[in-house]
Formats: sequence, C-alpha cells, structure tokens
Amino acid sequence: MPQVDVAGGTCGALPFQAALALAPFQAVELDAPVPCLSNEDPSRRCVALPWPAAVPQSQ
Repeated sequence: MPQVDVAGGTCGALPFQAALALAPFQAVELDAPVPCLSNEDPSRRCVALPWPAAVPQSQ
C-alpha cells in the first residue's frame, strides 16, 4: 500500500496566492463571492473574499 505524505514539505504562500489569483474567475463563473483562506502559518491567518465584477446594465 503506498504511503501518503512521506516527504512532508511545505509550499509556503504559493497555494494561497494561486487560489487568490484564480478566485476572480470562479467568482464570475458562479456569479457569487468566493472565499480564499490561508492557514499555512500557525501565527498568521489570511482571508480574502473576491466578488464578481459588477456588469453595467444598458438601458
């Protein structure tokens, strides 16, 4: 049976930055805010809530 997390490393802030970079695209797709949470560092927690851009309504 293969073992999981044998090396056990960290990617630092990269996963949060990648999620934060992709969140606006998901927010537009869902037409809803998308929460991005970072809890990699035990002494620092980050939360971002990107909203989809407002589309101007033509009259």
